[in-house]
Amino acid sequence: MRLQFSVELIYHFLKKYGRWVLVLLFILLLSLNLYIYYKYVYLVVRIQPDTEVKRVTIRQEVLDKILKNITEREENLSRVKAGYYPDPFNR
Repeated sequence: MRLQFSVELIYHFLKKYGRWVLVLLFILLLSLNLYIYYKYVYLVVRIQPDTEVKRVTIRQEVLDKILKNITEREENLSRVKAGYYPDPFNR
């Protein structure tokens, strides 16, 4: 058995039950918002869960690479800032 929905059937259904559909959607969205608020705001503020502090270990070679990359970027930025660039809009 194949269900066929035509535009006219949907139109008549929404014409008859449109307000109930909107009320149902409003209630569902309101309950979703209340759940999100309860989980991510109320519980966090009220209970204040303990945070776990985990020690992060980084190998020295990786740290040296990162620091080298940062210094190269800073040098590049200082060279760009020191350069003179003519204004292309005012000649």
